[in-house]
Amino acid sequence: MMRVVPAWCAVLAFLPTPGSAAAPAPAYGAWHSSRIGGGGYILGTHFSPSDPLRMYANTDVGGAYRSDDGGRTWRMLLGAFPRREGVAEVRALSVDPRNADAVLAAVGGAHAAGIGIFRTADGGGTWTLAQETQFAGNGERRWDGTALARNPRNPDHVLAAAVNDGVWRSVDGGRSWKPGGPRGLYPSDIAWSRDGRTAWLCAHRQKTWKTLSPGQKGEAELDGGFYRSADAGLAWKRLSDESPDELVEDPGKPGMLYGIFGWKEVRRSADRERSWVPWSRGLALGEAKSDDFASDWRYQALAVGPDFVLCASATGTVYRLGAGGRTWTRMERKGVEKGSWWGTVAGDGWRHFGAALAGLSVDPRNPRRWAMTDWFAIWQTEDEGAGWKLTIDGVEEAVIHHLAQDPFDPDTVHLGMADNGYFRSRDGGVSFEKIGFPGGGANVRMVSPSPARRGRIYAVGSSTHGWESSQVYVSDDGGTSWKRAAMRGIPEKDRACNSIAAGPGEAGEAWLAVAGEVRPGGGGTWVTRDGGENWTWAGEGLPEGRDAFRRGIWDAGGPELAVSSSGDLVAASRPGKAVFRRGRGAGRWERVRLPGDEGGAPWGVATDPGVPARFYVSDWWRLWRTDDGGMNWKMMRDKETGPVATDAGHPARVVVGGPDGVAVSVDAGASWRDLDRALPRRDYDRVVFTRDRIVAGTSGNGVFWAALNGSGDVPR
Repeated sequence: MMRVVPAWCAVLAFLPTPGSAAAPAPAYGAWHSSRIGGGGYILGTHFSPSDPLRMYANTDVGGAYRSDDGGRTWRMLLGAFPRREGVAEVRALSVDPRNADAVLAAVGGAHAAGIGIFRTADGGGTWTLAQETQFAGNGERRWDGTALARNPRNPDHVLAAAVNDGVWRSVDGGRSWKPGGPRGLYPSDIAWSRDGRTAWLCAHRQKTWKTLSPGQKGEAELDGGFYRSADAGLAWKRLSDESPDELVEDPGKPGMLYGIFGWKEVRRSADRERSWVPWSRGLALGEAKSDDFASDWRYQALAVGPDFVLCASATGTVYRLGAGGRTWTRMERKGVEKGSWWGTVAGDGWRHFGAALAGLSVDPRNPRRWAMTDWFAIWQTEDEGAGWKLTIDGVEEAVIHHLAQDPFDPDTVHLGMADNGYFRSRDGGVSFEKIGFPGGGANVRMVSPSPARRGRIYAVGSSTHGWESSQVYVSDDGGTSWKRAAMRGIPEKDRACNSIAAGPGEAGEAWLAVAGEVRPGGGGTWVTRDGGENWTWAGEGLPEGRDAFRRGIWDAGGPELAVSSSGDLVAASRPGKAVFRRGRGAGRWERVRLPGDEGGAPWGVATDPGVPARFYVSDWWRLWRTDDGGMNWKMMRDKETGPVATDAGHPARVVVGGPDGVAVSVDAGASWRDLDRALPRRDYDRVVFTRDRIVAGTSGNGVFWAALNGSGDVPR
């Protein structure tokens, strides 16, 4: 597990305690959650003042969630949002205090332009885009403050702090919005005074990575500063260049503010922001490293009760300050109830509770009840922090890289995940167990079971201290234990490899796609005949001097190599925007032309184990099939298509993941049926068959399964 918060995601698996009771797995139509592990960076929880059992939560890559039982169990709301890049990255939520079903969401990706403010009137059953603008739900400072602030005196009056676009203002509960406020900023928090007349905006200088808003591309640096509006958000005055990370107003003294500065100290202003003085007496103070996101000396959350202020460290320690008080009191934690969802990562001793804490909230109906969110979980206390309980059942934010069917056991599914490595299911995807790799393997990009020997499995993932995929792992007992392959022959420096394909004829054969310029001894395809110990370059025929295969683990795409039962090979070169074939025993690759191909980049390739020389290749727009090892191709699906998989036990059965869900064919792609669109995340899901189910792995909401009926299809 990396000890930093990368801009893309940070997730940790929470595995059910063996033998412990748990609530039934959530179902979404025909789809059931595999409950592979809740978590991910949960940015905040939101109590409903009008309904004591209703809560909402927002996450950085897993969308929004709703609970109807006080946070004990949660349901995903992402499936109700329209399909847009970045729509799963929810920077903030705001619940109407008069109506638990009326919620606003600030949605947008740090690496994608657009999205904006969404509104629901039915508790997340449907969402309407009320205003297009920019947020950074998975960007830097997503753990700070909020991007939505509702006037405590007039709930219809809402402010939204957008990235670059200024402050948006609504006076009708979020139905319509008008722009205003300073532009070109990177906000970290926006807040109202209790009297509803004054508003404050916190912003910090920040470089964006790719995009700001539609039409603007490339890196740009946004400004920071501390601002105040004295007319309910119409006009804004810059107060200082330095800004709090987030702030709250004292519950007993109007205009008295508390702010976290630089995540290391709390300051107070008692003269309406004209000056700030240190106000950290009682807090643990020290210098945390810049990348230590789980330090006792780092502070990332403030909250307010009826007569107190709370401040929390990035290790889950909560401090209380009485209204107008001078000294913070540490709330001694006497116990943590982890429940059936708690687990560890390979017993590494990492402190999970409160790590990189992001949100802290007080129940407006019960000031003794608080909720806290961190890198991995939602915690609740009903006794002012003395005892905490993990309440994450149903929250899933795991990013799935790959799923593979076991050719010898139709109930076994092998899975590669971001951050957490290798998982295995022996019950057709209903549940999964985590199995650690020796000395690393936090990211497993692809798993390839050998059709030549039961139990032999190849996988490729990150190494001991690396993040990108660069190491081959081998198992000879069906995934129960693993060893690092020596990989002799392949230069280790700057090595990146995201695809591996086991050969059909002998257990020691495997093919590897290595990134970098194609050249002997460098990028291209490599082959091993002794189980990964020694490798030979076999990239002849691929365009030399150019990249043929993906380098980064987040580069879109599925398997780049496939070997059929006849020994033929097909390579899908996404960087090269080309498909290549290599006949059995041939000494080089040759490029093939796909009918109707307009030069798009192939998504991935799969072979049908039951039909010699049959392959499928997908790209963003179409799916093709060949029955002669890649010499001749036929278009089978003139529709956006991503991951594709076949069934070792049923030739001609094919499943694909696309931009709007999963589709299945039982006649080798001649006809298709879309499966139940109640699947919460329909976005090029990784797919696989088991004996009687289809399993879908998502890019931020874990794994789901749906039962096949007798005809091999899925009920509507």
